[in-house]
Order: sequence, then C-alpha cells, then structure tokens
Amino acid sequence: MRMKRTVSLIVPLLVFASILALSLVVKAQDEEPAAKGSPDATFNATLGFAMAGTASGGARVESGQIKTDGKGNFKGSETRSDDGSISTNVPVTGTYSINSSGTGTITFNPKGFSAENYSITVVNHTQAGDALYLETDSGTVVTGSSVGSGTGCSNSSVSGGYGLVLAGTADSVGAVAVAGQFTADGKGNLSGSASGSDNGTIYTDVPISGTYSVKSGCTGTFAISVDSYQANFSMTIVNSRKEILLIETDSTTVVAGQATKQ
Repeated sequence: MRMKRTVSLIVPLLVFASILALSLVVKAQDEEPAAKGSPDATFNATLGFAMAGTASGGARVESGQIKTDGKGNFKGSETRSDDGSISTNVPVTGTYSINSSGTGTITFNPKGFSAENYSITVVNHTQAGDALYLETDSGTVVTGSSVGSGTGCSNSSVSGGYGLVLAGTADSVGAVAVAGQFTADGKGNLSGSASGSDNGTIYTDVPISGTYSVKSGCTGTFAISVDSYQANFSMTIVNSRKEILLIETDSTTVVAGQATKQ
C-alpha cells in the first residue's frame, strides 16, 4: 500500500499554489473584461484553476477549466491526483457567492468525489475570473487560484519562449522539481533546457524535448522528457495565452506546475 505523501509534498505543493497566486497579481491586464452589475455577475467568465495541498493526510492537486454564469453557478471539468491516484476529464459543477467587497464562498462538486468548499477573494475586479482560494473543509490544507481562460485556441496558441516550473512526487523517483525554459514551434513540438532535482540528486542544463496538442477550448495535453524524468500532463491555457497550467497524468504521481510566456 502506498504511503500518504504528507511530509514530502506539502511544502512544494503550497509553494506551487503561491507561485500561481502571485502570477495573478503581476500579470498583464488584458483578459476578458468583467461584466457590470452585481458581484456575482462580475465573476462571469471561462477560467482556468489550480488547487494544491493536502486533504485527509494525503496530497491532492487538481487543475481544470470552468465556465461561470454570473448568477452563482458554474460547470466544467478537471484533472486531479489524489495521493497519486489520477482522474482525468472529471465533470465539475458548483455554486459561488461573492459580496460587494470581493470576498465570498465557492463550492466545487467534482463527479465521484466529495464536495470542496472554499473561501474566495477576487483580486481583479476589472478582469473576470481572477481569484484566490482557501479550502475550508476540516482536515484540508489546500490553496489555489483561478485565472481568466478563453476559447479559440490551437497549437499555434503555444508558440515562442516559455519559462517552466514543476514540483511534486513520483513513485518511480521520489520528490521531483524542475525549472527551465523551452521554445514551442506552434506546431506541437518543443525543445529547451532545464535544471532540477530527482529526490535530491541535482542536474543542471539538460536538454528538454516534448510535444503538445491544444484543443479549441484552450485545454490539451503536454509531454516532456527532462533527464530521467519523462511525464505527461493535462494543460489549461490562461491569461490571454501567456500562461499554461499543468498537472501530471501519469499514475502514482502528484506533480503540478506552469509554463509562463517569456
């Protein structure tokens, strides 16, 4: 039986969530404008989200895309790892309530899993969907954020130079961390270099190679090879196509990260 990954993962996962949250504060202000009206109406967008932390003593990461209706409801899908058990294309529905100060609550109902309740803080009232999350269910230590996403994407939406960061654990390696950069050709191929740690064994400036495939809804798949680390990911393109949210889909992994346009 696989041991729960509490000690080894809680720090890198919360660091990842913090990096994603920080990107909301400093990113360019050119996303889909928020609708005018009630606080719930201003939170009306297609958005990408990512959550990371621990729940009931085990590691959990999840990432996906939802569409809110401006009336307190949303639906979409997600990919998640619950202590290494991978679930892809999980339907998600939910409700939210935001008050005039930009704070409130949001509940995610992923099909086949327990409801997840969060406090929410909207961090950009002029751009729809930008918010920070803290899970309020007993026994959880989970934070996350959402960023405006969109539609009309293709492989050409991922093109040029990107910075990359990944963190988590894989049963075949142990704790893993990767940071580097790559260039995407807009046709589904990428190459670059990265440094990283395989359970404390450091490597530097090794080649990256990989492929990706983007759907029109700005989600897709992403695969890379870095040193001995080979991984497949689900991805969500956000922030006017400047950022890519990543969650590994290989069995017995709990790895997430993001790529950011240079």
